Amino acid sequence: MGRTLKVISALVTTLVTALWPLIIFVSYTADLLGYVLPLIALIMGGRVVLIWRAHRRLPSQGERQRPPSLVRAGLAIAALAVVLSLLSIGFSTIGFMLYYPVAVNLTLLVVFAASLKSEHSLVERLARLQDPHLSARAVLYTRRVTQAWCLFFIGNGTIAMLTALLGDLQIWTWWNGLLSYGAMGLMFGVEYLLRRRLQAKERGQAAQNQQQSALATWLKEQRVIAYNHERTFTTHDALSSIAYLRQVLAAQQAQRVALVIDCPYLFALAFIAVLSLKCRPVILGHHNESLLLQQQELFDLVLTDLPALTTSQLKCCALTTLELASQAAALQKEPERQKEQEVSEALGLQAAPEAQAEQVVPALQDIAPEDTFELYTSGSTGTPKCVLKTVGEMEAEAQVLAEFFGKKLHGATLISTVFPYHMYGLTFSVFLPWSTQTPLYLPQIHYSEELAALPPHAYVLLSSPAFLKRLDFKLPSPKLNAIILAGGPLSSKYRMRLSSWCGVTPTEIYGSTEAGVMAWRQALSDDLPFTLFPDVSMEVTSEQVTVHSAHVATTLSLDDRVELGPAKTLKLLGRRDRIVKIAEKRISLTAIEAALMTLPEVKAAAATVVTRHEREFVAAAVVVTDGSQGLITGAPYLCFRRELAQVLEPHALPRILLKVAAIPENAMGKRDLRALNELFAHTP
Repeated sequence: MGRTLKVISALVTTLVTALWPLIIFVSYTADLLGYVLPLIALIMGGRVVLIWRAHRRLPSQGERQRPPSLVRAGLAIAALAVVLSLLSIGFSTIGFMLYYPVAVNLTLLVVFAASLKSEHSLVERLARLQDPHLSARAVLYTRRVTQAWCLFFIGNGTIAMLTALLGDLQIWTWWNGLLSYGAMGLMFGVEYLLRRRLQAKERGQAAQNQQQSALATWLKEQRVIAYNHERTFTTHDALSSIAYLRQVLAAQQAQRVALVIDCPYLFALAFIAVLSLKCRPVILGHHNESLLLQQQELFDLVLTDLPALTTSQLKCCALTTLELASQAAALQKEPERQKEQEVSEALGLQAAPEAQAEQVVPALQDIAPEDTFELYTSGSTGTPKCVLKTVGEMEAEAQVLAEFFGKKLHGATLISTVFPYHMYGLTFSVFLPWSTQTPLYLPQIHYSEELAALPPHAYVLLSSPAFLKRLDFKLPSPKLNAIILAGGPLSSKYRMRLSSWCGVTPTEIYGSTEAGVMAWRQALSDDLPFTLFPDVSMEVTSEQVTVHSAHVATTLSLDDRVELGPAKTLKLLGRRDRIVKIAEKRISLTAIEAALMTLPEVKAAAATVVTRHEREFVAAAVVVTDGSQGLITGAPYLCFRRELAQVLEPHALPRILLKVAAIPENAMGKRDLRALNELFAHTP
């Protein structure tokens, strides 16, 4: 009943407002004002009460509400109608009623003009009720439409004022009851045609963007991409370096190029250059030379900034013989021009001529969303697993993160302690900052002292639990807008210490190489759940966890065990398989055991993870041919590690090696994990 009354009231008051000039004219000529004016005051007064009550009511969940400014405008217009009606009744004159169109135009002018001072204009707010995701061009268009309506209300209100002052009821009725509506209809018609034209352009642009990657727009505008204490690197610097890299790669005629690069800026340049030549980037997830030699069938060429690899047996192209940051810091104080030239030469990224840099732009436009690259997981612990990713998937993921972290990235510089050749680093230190035009501070942070010595500025720290656990909280904190954390759990103790140190609670990211980012958490307590990103959903059964993500083309099954909660929350319960994370690197316990079994003196092996002083590392129990037992130390221990280092990365090497009589098993013949872990309970 209440809703019906509200609808009827809105309809009646709209008709009264629209037909106001005609109602006044007919009432005056038929001498009915004595009856009509009280009725108008009653109708509009009832409308004031209904609007006031609705304005004070809290909206129900999911209800779309008109902008409050329009609600207040409706309240003001209805109240003015009551006041003018009562004044006309009190003074027995029609004159006050003639100023109602002036009051309506003035009220709407104030509402529309006031919205131009805010972040979102009134027309934009109305448009977002239909389409919450307006493009930048559409937002600009809605602001222009808001300005146009302000001009219309000024013109229409001025003419209405002149007709009221003139006092000729026929002229007043003709303009306010007919001609002004014709002008308004013309205004709507012109705006409709312009809107259709804009929508057609956006559809055409969207169709073009389906074939062209957004990555091509990263270098369109002149801006600072990265900097250190020696110099800045601009869009033109990047284009020049890409032009040079394209020349080098074209001469090598390599189709699959491995990117073994520590510096995120150089990694991005190499990634773009390889894609622009329609070659495939290969990201192996490590820089272990012996492992790269074993994996040579996965690539034709290595692009690297690591000096050790350039002298190996690998077919390499050196982006630098030293990291960009360390080389720039090592330069002696010389004239700026000479210094910049030495930096470029040392990097092997000589500035290409202007024409060559400009020729790169069309090549970048050929990069398509469906272009692919290979990213390998667990490559340090056994047979590497290839995950094929597309540029479009990475860009969609970056867009989700840009909307989530947007305000924190605005005006800030990204600093990183992680490498770009893992999925986490690739997403957050390459795609996210480049696509959001967030500059990078190039020297990768390795120590607390480097973090404390940063120049005064706002930063977003991209880091890992391994680094944050080593922080010296006695040093001064830089100004941090956010701390982005992934790769493994960070205990609540360290999260609270971080929050006290810099005033920022870290944002933990839950994701995987295959599915990308899935959920986030910003909490000091370990008990609080993660929240899924808006475009991600999950289905959990006793057998598997299935994830659906808008930024990944296929539906994926996870090896994690999770518990779903209300409002898209979830708790992590551990992994289903035997992949663990040590210092944010995925380690396969099965592969470690396989590596141990290749040693001639080992008959059986079992690997697990132990914790000492809040740090996790691998421990292994082995059954050896001579039947001896006990902790392996000294020269035999070093010999074991030296042999294993040929196939395993440092984080995968067992820190504790224990000779046992037999690997613990239960009555079913399966490995007894509890008994296995108890073997290491009393080892140092």
